[in-house]
Amino acid sequence: MEVEINIINTLEFALIFVASLITVLLIEPKIIEFMKKKQHTGRDVHKLEKVEVAESGGLGIILGIAVGTVVGVLFFPSSFLPLVSFVLSILIGGIIGYLDDLKPLSAKVKPILIAGAGLPIILLQTYVPYLRLPFVGYARLFIVYPLLILLGFSVASNAVNMLDIYNGSMPLTTSIVTGTLLIVSLISRNVIGILLTLITLGALLGYYKYNKYPAKVFSGDTGSLAVGSAITAIAVLARLEIIAVIAMIPFIINSYEIIASVGGLKERREMKNRPIRLREDGRLEVTEYKKAPVTLARLVLVKEPLHEHEVVNIFGILTVFSGLLAIITFILMSMGIF
Repeated sequence: MEVEINIINTLEFALIFVASLITVLLIEPKIIEFMKKKQHTGRDVHKLEKVEVAESGGLGIILGIAVGTVVGVLFFPSSFLPLVSFVLSILIGGIIGYLDDLKPLSAKVKPILIAGAGLPIILLQTYVPYLRLPFVGYARLFIVYPLLILLGFSVASNAVNMLDIYNGSMPLTTSIVTGTLLIVSLISRNVIGILLTLITLGALLGYYKYNKYPAKVFSGDTGSLAVGSAITAIAVLARLEIIAVIAMIPFIINSYEIIASVGGLKERREMKNRPIRLREDGRLEVTEYKKAPVTLARLVLVKEPLHEHEVVNIFGILTVFSGLLAIITFILMSMGIF
């Protein structure tokens, strides 16, 4: 959905981004302190030393997005409904994620629950049931599109969750995806796309400071499911569905390989054979288990062992390439070539 605004106020956009960013930078240390006091921590298994890190740090991302959304409504009241449906979707995703952090949900139940994050967009009717496809053009999907929204939330959120394994991997890669959607929105002067991507990007960059190597906090499913919901909501509300799918190719490859190699949806605790192990020199290497799940990290480490931050950097590079492909695709679609 696009909002018709004649003059785009650069300062207002900048303030929205800063509001989201500053909120996370200020609130995340408090969340870390609180989670440690509650002993809600997790072992950083990719470190030689036994480090306990605060969990559910994704709450800071959600709060940052919420504050950014409020500022967005103040500056762009005509975008009230899209912004409300956006933040409600993220809250639902975050709540489901937090419940999963407290007491792990079934691998088959969680995708069904997270699909419900798409309900605010459907109920508030802030979507447009026309999907633009390469070579085909706009397809009218009045009946099917709401179902695709629910499916999109389930798939994208779980894909983000599956890549949230290493220090900084989730905020880095999703920031690149969000940045890609921002660039496309700027090119097309898609105001709602610019609003939503700036809100999300500010929160992700603020959180990255605390989650990057060596991590001071883990997002937990609270963060990964909320961020997956945010990207899906941006794709639907800004009508950038195909662009978002292309930008998320590394996530899609990772989740597909995992599901295919283990024979369906399974929680990490259910996978007895680990795909990656920590060497005595602090580097990561693939294990010899033939039944271990195939992951993007396993594919990256096939050639040689690498340090954790090096693996994450490669994830970032791969996401940049998929982002460039998404931008090129958008330009070609705009020119009528696709």
